[in-house]
Amino acid sequence: MQQKLAAKYGEGLYYHWEVAPELLGGIRIQVGDDVRDGSVRSKIDRLADLARSLSN
Repeated sequence: MQQKLAAKYGEGLYYHWEVAPELLGGIRIQVGDDVRDGSVRSKIDRLADLARSLSN
């Protein structure tokens, strides 16, 4: 993961790893304002938003 991030954003990144139970699984990466969210929580939220938009 760190090699891929360094290839995309350059060397000298600071890494902070933590377990966030609210994500329910997956990974969320933030580099500056760029956020990549592959968490189960974000997928559930997107499905809920889609369901709400279809029910209106």
